[in-house]
Amino acid sequence: VGPICVNGLLCLLGGDRSLLDFFTTSIGPDGLANIFSADNGTTTTHVNYMRQNGGPLAVTSPSAVLCVQPPIPTVVSRKTHSPGAGTFDVPLPLPPSSIGIECRTGGASGNHTLVLTFPLPVTFTTATVCSGTGSVSSTSGNTTNTITVNLTGVTNAQRLNVCLNNATDGTNTGTVTVPVGVLLGDTNADASVNSSDIGQTKSQSFHTVVQGNFREDVNIDGSINSSDIGLVKSKSFTALPP
Repeated sequence: VGPICVNGLLCLLGGDRSLLDFFTTSIGPDGLANIFSADNGTTTTHVNYMRQNGGPLAVTSPSAVLCVQPPIPTVVSRKTHSPGAGTFDVPLPLPPSSIGIECRTGGASGNHTLVLTFPLPVTFTTATVCSGTGSVSSTSGNTTNTITVNLTGVTNAQRLNVCLNNATDGTNTGTVTVPVGVLLGDTNADASVNSSDIGQTKSQSFHTVVQGNFREDVNIDGSINSSDIGLVKSKSFTALPP
């Protein structure tokens, strides 16, 4: 009721209200308090934020949390279909979206290339295969918007995670984790190789390799023919693990 007094405790000597304030506390999954309140000073109004850095926890089984989220990229698995057919990308969406599936061959050495594109230039310390079979052979693009991660020794029919460690865009910092499904011959990306994939590859036989059918060129030789059909057939009944 009445005007708001801005003189703090001095308002008790005759003001109508001591403060117009708000105060709220949120408990994180780590059991620590996150406290928000109004700024009571005479400068431009803003919200104060305080975070508990010690003392008793508010939960019995705390879990680690990342307060600052890592930079978020768009990610693709990129291969060049030669001779001269072009370069084509399989999208690799990040969680909570469904996993992207690379259905094309990695050759005898299991080589694949991931390209991560960020809204801002990003630096990172290392890139690793943090789960699954394979390793990082090289990277490029540190301090730029586009980072390339080359993989080798990647085996078929697996889910793996590739981690870009200590990635930062100057504001956000964290580990960027990219899930990848690798299933040779899974041209329709349903996580299994069966008659549907064989039929789909047959339907594109002798067609020019373009954006709409590059997945059927599973051996990435720049043409869709009996070699691709045979390769898909040879992987029948393989599937990604749950």
